Amino acid sequence: MNKPHILITNDDGFRAEGIAHLTEIVSKHYKVTVVAPEYPQSGKSHSITTDRGLRIDKQEHFNGSVRYSVHGTPADCVKIAMQCILDDSPAMVISGINDGTNTGNSAFYSGTVGAALEGSFFGIPSIAFSLCADRNSKKNFRNADEYILNIIDNTLNKFKGKSCCFNVNIPNIENIEGIKICRQTKGAWKEHFEKTIDEENKESFWLKGTYINEEPNAQDTDEWAIKNGYMALVPLTTDLTNFEILKTLNN
Repeated sequence: MNKPHILITNDDGFRAEGIAHLTEIVSKHYKVTVVAPEYPQSGKSHSITTDRGLRIDKQEHFNGSVRYSVHGTPADCVKIAMQCILDDSPAMVISGINDGTNTGNSAFYSGTVGAALEGSFFGIPSIAFSLCADRNSKKNFRNADEYILNIIDNTLNKFKGKSCCFNVNIPNIENIEGIKICRQTKGAWKEHFEKTIDEENKESFWLKGTYINEEPNAQDTDEWAIKNGYMALVPLTTDLTNFEILKTLNN
């Protein structure tokens, strides 16, 4: 019996630790093709490249998986994989494991989530995985392996051939409590620009910010789940219609 084929991508680049770990564990159970950005693409959301051609470079195999790097964004990688690299449509698109949190409205900026949403545009189930770890902290990828495979297996069993997208955030801890199905936290980024002077004595401005959770005690949210030791799984939709305002306008 042929193994289901899974396309793996990310926004940290094909050399990143997270995608290497994800490829390692998934390829033990599924056929895997990796198509990921040549360079890190964090914060690129769902952007695509239209001002130049995309270059595809075939890389060395990894754990039996075929790998390609693309000089483009995460969404570019999914598009070009589906239309120019793969011989047939995969059973699933998986993006990650991202180095950093994508809870709340951070999902709108995330290239990891953007790639998964792009997969769902092709009518197949897609999952974005992110590890909620500080950039310089030790990454506990392996502690989530069993849960990651459980989510993949169940998604394929329940949603095979259906357009859906799940945003999964993983706490960076040794003992994960389980998986919590939840909604996106309501909150906002309090941002500022930090000015620096470069070697040419020119000013540069770096965006900095802190996420402000507007509902810290809401136990059905992704932020609460992560802070209490759970993996947070949020089903996403691409319909941005504000139905409450739509109803008011129609009345």
